Amino acid sequence: MTPQRRRVRGVHVTEHAIVRYLERHYGLDIKALLEELVSPEIAARIQQFPNCRIGIKGDLWLNVKEGLIVTVEPSDLRHKPATQQRRNAD
Repeated sequence: MTPQRRRVRGVHVTEHAIVRYLERHYGLDIKALLEELVSPEIAARIQQFPNCRIGIKGDLWLNVKEGLIVTVEPSDLRHKPATQQRRNAD
C-alpha cells in the first residue's frame, strides 16, 4: 500500500509525518485514539466482515477493506439506508 501524501508549497508530506507531528507537538495520545476508534465491538465486526462500512459516533463511517480501516468519512445520504433517505427528504 502506498503511503498517502499531501503536497504543500511543492513539498510532499506523508500522513505518517502529520500524525507524528500531532502526537509529538500537540501531545495527542495516538494510542488512546486508536483504542477509541477500534472498540472491542468494532474489532469483532471487522473480523466477521472484513469488507464493510461501520457507522461510529453518529455521523462518521469507518471504511474497511480486507480487514484494514482505510479511512473515516462523514456520513451522507449516499450511504444511508433508503428508508432514512426518504425520511430526511421530507
